[in-house]
Amino acid sequence: MRKSLLRLNKRMLSTSKAIRHLCLLALLSVSFVQSLILEAQGENNHFSNLKATFIVNTLNYIRWQERDLPSADKPVEFIIVGDDKNNMAARLKYLLDATKFKIKNSQLKVRQVSSLKEAQNLIGVDGKKVVLLLDSELSDWKRDNYPNLPGTLIMGESSKYMRKGLVLTFRKENNRLKLGVNLKKAKAMNIQISSKLLVLSRVVMEESVH
Repeated sequence: MRKSLLRLNKRMLSTSKAIRHLCLLALLSVSFVQSLILEAQGENNHFSNLKATFIVNTLNYIRWQERDLPSADKPVEFIIVGDDKNNMAARLKYLLDATKFKIKNSQLKVRQVSSLKEAQNLIGVDGKKVVLLLDSELSDWKRDNYPNLPGTLIMGESSKYMRKGLVLTFRKENNRLKLGVNLKKAKAMNIQISSKLLVLSRVVMEESVH
């Protein structure tokens, strides 16, 4: 009787182990298929949320001079430029509102425009803007487009903007985000990048101004 029970227990354990292996195999198969689907579709919602969070967190390490910001009762405009197919403007607005994020004493007001020309009109002659260029504007953006207005921070959505003269770029590497920093351009714009940000392993130094 005892031997029969032992044999029965062994069979049950073997069956249970086999089921676990099958479940694990199924999960791995699903993950593999999903990764192929996501690769085909491009950026998914999870990664878009991650990028928006990464951008807002990066802004915590940026320092502006008082004279390069609007008065405390006026917001700093955060202009999202281009074809916003991943709803980056809405994601950033939600995070900025939820965290009550401020640059010194000024809140950020998110505004989405469809073209670089519209953004240039909004920047005008006084600057005092934060700008995120989406990938759709890559072909229209030239180094000379960056206005010579202290305090104007222009970022690129992805690594496609590398060597395009922007202060910050964001890139995807092995399902992680990294930040490209152009210190010389930041200095030219009278913007300071905190040393706390520069020591992070996800930060990559980029090109000079010219």
